[in-house]
Amino acid sequence: MALTIPASLAIMTVATRKETRGGSMGVYTASRMVGFAIGPLIGGFLYDAYGFDPAFYAGTGFIILAIILVQAWIKDVECEIPPEGRGLSSFFNMSVLTAGIIGLAFATFVMASAFSMLTTLEPQINQRLNQSAFTFSIAFSSLMVSRLILQIPLGRLSDRVGRKPLIIAGLIVIAPATALIGYTMTSLQLIGLRIIQGIASAGIAAPVFALAADLSKKGSEGQQLAILSMGFGLGIALGPLIAGILIAPFFPLPFIIGGIMALAGALIVYRYVPETIDRRDLL
Repeated sequence: MALTIPASLAIMTVATRKETRGGSMGVYTASRMVGFAIGPLIGGFLYDAYGFDPAFYAGTGFIILAIILVQAWIKDVECEIPPEGRGLSSFFNMSVLTAGIIGLAFATFVMASAFSMLTTLEPQINQRLNQSAFTFSIAFSSLMVSRLILQIPLGRLSDRVGRKPLIIAGLIVIAPATALIGYTMTSLQLIGLRIIQGIASAGIAAPVFALAADLSKKGSEGQQLAILSMGFGLGIALGPLIAGILIAPFFPLPFIIGGIMALAGALIVYRYVPETIDRRDLL
């Protein structure tokens, strides 16, 4: 993933136009969500039907198919590499760490942290709500479904109204939705809040990547988009860890902290991340 995601984002950046980049990034992020959602389903079916090894054989087959399709359909893009982006020093080029890129990376971090906290708390939540593992799976997947439905439309909307309004609105909406999960008393409440988290995530993800692509420097697209991928990966990894540590003293505490982090992300994006879409040019 460390090899493929930054490279694919760099190609997306160079191959797309700013005027339609939000929609393109919506397609990209929606495709990733499809993989996250369908992969476990296929693996579980193959494991139950045919055993352990065939599930991994199928995964390997999908990877080989992806390699063939990329080789056949994707043309590499040439980009002009500035002098500071050449040589060994390019791997430690601190100029790519702009305020805008760091702010967007933090936004992806808090978004991923907010919706991944639930992962490690399944036993506690099922006991608290007196629900089954299947009901938990519905709640967990409802975020992916709502995000998948709205990811492309909200990405395209960011091409019209600007990236920052959607990112900030998404972070503001995900904050109370995350905090209130700690106070849910029924499964329906949990499912509803996960759906809201998915809608908010859809308003963040595609515009964040599109805005980062708009702000990236020529020849440094891969490095700067990789910083956002790092933020997302850290959120997925640290969200469950934060939840597991903070739940001990007070059950709602990790979700409250997640909500506060989301509000902090909205403030950082508002103050330090520039907008790249001039709505006056689109009227």
